[in-house]
Amino acid sequence: MARTVERIEKDLAALEETLGAIAQEFEQVYTDYLQDLSEAVSRQLILATYHLCTQGYPEPFLALSLQQRQDLQQGVRRLANTSSEQLLALLHPPEETTESEVPAPEADLPFPGEEEQDEASDEELPLLPPALPAPMGPEEMMALLTMELPIPEPSSATASDDPLNRLVQWQQRVEEGIVEVLHRLSHGTNRILHQAHVLPHQLPEPVLEVAVKSGMMTEPTPGSPNLINLVIESQSEEKKASDVIRVVAIRLRLPEVEFANPILSNWRSRLRAINGRLSQVGKDYRKNQKERAIAQAELAWRSSWYED
Repeated sequence: MARTVERIEKDLAALEETLGAIAQEFEQVYTDYLQDLSEAVSRQLILATYHLCTQGYPEPFLALSLQQRQDLQQGVRRLANTSSEQLLALLHPPEETTESEVPAPEADLPFPGEEEQDEASDEELPLLPPALPAPMGPEEMMALLTMELPIPEPSSATASDDPLNRLVQWQQRVEEGIVEVLHRLSHGTNRILHQAHVLPHQLPEPVLEVAVKSGMMTEPTPGSPNLINLVIESQSEEKKASDVIRVVAIRLRLPEVEFANPILSNWRSRLRAINGRLSQVGKDYRKNQKERAIAQAELAWRSSWYED
């Protein structure tokens, strides 16, 4: 027997309370995790810089004066100390996530002049009558009648009112933000090393940033976490031949940072456990939403149906 809309609404309300509790637990665990992560990132960033200067490029580092070495070290320390502020800035309660904070997909944004072009095309092109569909055969008609119609997910207009969407988007923003912060710290450190002429200066800094971020043409760096060996091919106009430049650069990677820290591994395990509960509650929530939509549609059908 199908459940009533009132009963489904009660179950949805109970599931929303569960989602609220999961959101609060996520916020607390992420707060502790990001605090410990910032300390680990700061230490490993400095350690990676030490390995790069002493093992990757000892001669250029020795060529620096004492003041230059101290300036380099102070710059790296200052940058590493910003990790806590940058990481904790990612953390906002899920309830504070609004539709305005979620960026619109780039595909929805018109190209420059596209709106004007569309308006002009609407005026110039004549309106054509819609083409009539081809008649269906018996097999096509039977397939259409028996297929299961999908229930669409909540539209973007109502996504901000959906607690499950808000929580999933918030967590996704935090996880993507962590990776972006690690990239900014890596790029900032490589920039300091590049400006100090420790890293090969014939390689332009923008090329170095793109190469490090994408990880293209990398070779393993055994025994040196958060360092990568880049093999970059550059075209020389004078020689009209390609030169291969090998660069050791810093690239903080979250798996390596967590692997070296048991406390972070423990926090990550707790986050996975909460994610598992969220996944199950989310399935139940979507199932009840679908059931409610069907029940409401059936009521609407019966209320508008009348016999001729």
